[in-house]
Amino acid sequence: MQERMQECAAVIFIPDDTGRTGLAQPLMMTEVCGSPLLAWTTAALAGGGVKRLFLVCHEQYVEGAKAACPVGMPVEAAESQSAAPAMAAFLKAGGEDEQVLVLTGPALLFPAEQA
Repeated sequence: MQERMQECAAVIFIPDDTGRTGLAQPLMMTEVCGSPLLAWTTAALAGGGVKRLFLVCHEQYVEGAKAACPVGMPVEAAESQSAAPAMAAFLKAGGEDEQVLVLTGPALLFPAEQA
């Protein structure tokens, strides 16, 4: 039996990969079984102990990305071009002992119960 991950935060990069995939929106914003891939991923992260999220994406996708995250979970987001200062503040707010998971591209995580 696997243990749940320690409570932590996550930084998720949502690249604008539309030019490469030919899709109308980034792969992480594309619906899979009725919900954006990002919604499945963030729900699995929340189930595994992630308590705060920081999203980095193109400005036109910020609101949709935030809406795909679990209701009630603190979510901060910044446009790719200007994310560094906001991300630094986000990381500092968690304290030096907080663990941070970083996803740099499309990912599908399974709920902890299924791992």
